[in-house]
Amino acid sequence: RPTVSSSGIATAFSMRKNRPGRFAGGVCTGSAMAAMLTLATPSRSGRRTFHQALTISKGTAALRSGGGGRTTGQALVGTSRGVMVLAGDLTGRSRDWEWGEWTAVGGFAYASVPQIPAAGNHEYSDDDAGQRQLGPLWSAQFALPANGVTSGAAQPTTYYTDYQGVRFIVLDGTAALSLGALDEQTRWLDRTLAESQARWNIVVQHQPIYTCARPRDTEALKAAWNPIFVARRVDLVLQGHDHCYSRISDPEGAEGGRASRAAGEPQGPIYLVSVTGSKMYGLNDRAGSQPDRVAADTQM
Repeated sequence: RPTVSSSGIATAFSMRKNRPGRFAGGVCTGSAMAAMLTLATPSRSGRRTFHQALTISKGTAALRSGGGGRTTGQALVGTSRGVMVLAGDLTGRSRDWEWGEWTAVGGFAYASVPQIPAAGNHEYSDDDAGQRQLGPLWSAQFALPANGVTSGAAQPTTYYTDYQGVRFIVLDGTAALSLGALDEQTRWLDRTLAESQARWNIVVQHQPIYTCARPRDTEALKAAWNPIFVARRVDLVLQGHDHCYSRISDPEGAEGGRASRAAGEPQGPIYLVSVTGSKMYGLNDRAGSQPDRVAADTQM
């Protein structure tokens, strides 16, 4: 439906279906239309699992000047992605100009590929009284399902979505650690996994359960959420925050993971940490024995 701005210019979004599951549209301003965008929707049956997801976790440097923009652009061009998973810290402090850079990096891809974002600690800032709060532009940037926790600090940032045979469950570690939202998220996580009929279950959160850079793991999240990941047979946990790359299939050590694979045993949960951006951390003392794969100074 057209709307009229304060300047008297009528605008509308026009979309048409050009083949099953794919739409094309654009924004009309007066008599002119902006560049056309295309959008693919999931399979109606849900039986076909999409073959690739692009996962991005930003550093806190400016995207275009910090190198993260180049890596993100290359990934958008070089992959046939069905969906984009964003593991938090998309901005430095959720300021308007930072979201402008974020939008400029993705261009038309951000408008045409479904995004599944998790909030990181840098989507939050402290007010004058020292109280941590979610930046006001988060909700303006993303239109997310309203099926997460029903109250408290994590209400705007927790949700799940079922996409092509995969259930993505998004948690907010910052709200859990700093704003008293751990217990409610824990109950919601268990219930949402118990009700899942998806072939694959993937959790997305910013702070990692098992760190590749910091001396200690995120103990509160590990104690509350990891037993549920194991009991409910989560397949993959996608994380950011650590500014390094790590993939863990057995928290007891890489040798155990290799032995399980050699025996043909199912793997999971797989814990993946990645980063995009120029800010990097050194690896911790477990990096040589715990992860199956690990890398420093590497954008993935």
